[in-house]
Amino acid sequence: MSVDGPEDTQKHDIFEEDPGDLMRYVYKEIEICTVDGRSHRGWVYTVDPVSLTFGLVQFLPQKQVSQIEFILGHAIKDIVLLNDNVDTYRDALDCLFKSASSTVVSSAELTCRRKKVVSWMMKNRIPVETCREQPDVLSVGDVLLINPPYLPENCQSTNGIILNKIQELLRRLPADSNEDINQGTIG
Repeated sequence: MSVDGPEDTQKHDIFEEDPGDLMRYVYKEIEICTVDGRSHRGWVYTVDPVSLTFGLVQFLPQKQVSQIEFILGHAIKDIVLLNDNVDTYRDALDCLFKSASSTVVSSAELTCRRKKVVSWMMKNRIPVETCREQPDVLSVGDVLLINPPYLPENCQSTNGIILNKIQELLRRLPADSNEDINQGTIG
């Protein structure tokens, strides 16, 4: 077994590229030319500093996402900055992979949603109560918890069957309290 000298070792690109330099592309429009001769355009959502992979997003005129692609670092030949206005799509990019539960909800909206969920559960004969330890969390029969903002993805349970049934029931919760609330009973 031989030990390579300093002249024989190759440094990984992570040691050559400064992550701060890569961050300068985030929220900006770029064009990436790859070694196979193709060109990829889009707004940079993220850059992985280890693999030098770029996450590019293309938008339709109404700021709707039309395409997301990841260009692997080993395939990149050249990067051209097309638009450096970081505010153009910043909000759209920041909201791209966030669930509805991660959006900010006012305390009044939260209280209203909680009351709707409790009422909906009671109408469907599901035992729901407030947790003693966490007053903002709802408990269903001591086997399932519903955290704020009380959406299907906010349910927690080790019982997969109950979890699925309650999530389906929450998905059928009428948006307007004037709708017929008996339509969503569990079958």
